[in-house]
Amino acid sequence: EVFDLPPSGFYTVLDLTANIFWTLDIALTCITGVYVEGSLVTSRRIIVARYLQTWFAFDALILIPGWMAIALGNSKISGFGAMRVVRALRIFRAFKLRTMFAMIEDRL
Repeated sequence: EVFDLPPSGFYTVLDLTANIFWTLDIALTCITGVYVEGSLVTSRRIIVARYLQTWFAFDALILIPGWMAIALGNSKISGFGAMRVVRALRIFRAFKLRTMFAMIEDRL
């Protein structure tokens, strides 16, 4: 197939780095204050509840197959068409990253 890359150490490290980054993003999102109706909220309970209602499902949908691919080896998971589609959704994380950068820029 066109997008099936042969297994290599470089791609394994790249996958691992991306998965670690986004796993840490989940953890940090749960302890980072959010603005709700113009007011800064620092209550962890509210932050986690808001995250679970917004980005969590998307993050988990993309992150879990990534970890599964690493754990099982990319060659074993590449045959599952649905898993490959879900892994391809990783590009949409870039939209979240863009939103995060925009928020940082607004704060500066």
